[in-house]
Amino acid sequence: MAGSNLKFVPRIRRAVARHRPGMRALIGVLALLVILDPVLFDRSIVHLLVWHSVIFLILLLALLMVESAQDASFDERAQPRAPRFVPALGFKALTPLYDGVVKATTREGLFKQTLIAQANIQPGQHVLDLACGTGTLAVQMAQFQPLAQITGVDGDPEVLARARKKVERAGVRVRLDHANATALPYGAGQFDRVMTSLFFHHLDWPDKQRAASEILRVLKPGGELHMADWGRPANRLMRWLFFPVQVLDGFANTRSHVAGQLVELFQQAGFQAVVERGRISTMFGTLSLYSAARPH
Repeated sequence: MAGSNLKFVPRIRRAVARHRPGMRALIGVLALLVILDPVLFDRSIVHLLVWHSVIFLILLLALLMVESAQDASFDERAQPRAPRFVPALGFKALTPLYDGVVKATTREGLFKQTLIAQANIQPGQHVLDLACGTGTLAVQMAQFQPLAQITGVDGDPEVLARARKKVERAGVRVRLDHANATALPYGAGQFDRVMTSLFFHHLDWPDKQRAASEILRVLKPGGELHMADWGRPANRLMRWLFFPVQVLDGFANTRSHVAGQLVELFQQAGFQAVVERGRISTMFGTLSLYSAARPH
């Protein structure tokens, strides 16, 4: 019986591969429902939680089917394995929606402006935006301090292409590089500041440790890390609201965030003055702002 059920898996993959545009449209509609539902409808918290949970389960199933179909469309043994990176929002299919989703669900304007103010970037400083994504934070830093040298780096070429267009539209000077956070292509002690936002929760614990070590390496003595990412939930409601993020991005990757272990992570990597500077409540949980410094 189990063997006969498994025969349907390749058929499902082939069907999804044939109708991939329709699946992508479904993903877009579901994502828009998540964004617009609390804006357009006056729902109770319980109704909102239940409704969002149902949408996310359907969305997750659709995403997994699309990703599975893409994997089935080529022979991995015949292809060189590319360096591992996590696409925006966890799935390639969601990359076009990244800016809208982040802006609508994370209070992006507030937390990124707070992060920039916290970093106190000075003229002439070299600043790295680690996992810069579509370049929003890098552009904002360049606008805030035009005399600083801003570099953005990301492992996803698709979001870097979007970042380049954003930099061009803004008319600012930002260098953009393609590389992974666990193997940065920079010399030791090159940056005064490293900034990163909504990235570390995509990494498992060993990659978190590798990325933290790389950040420490590329910072100048006395240089500072400033980070915004999901942290320990401020209350029970924030914990429930964070559940869909864990479904989408992985429970293993996000467990240390729920447990509030990022301070410990950076302390173990060799940083000093590791502090959680603030918390911001969002519709998907608690965002924490951190700072840390490389010892002199």
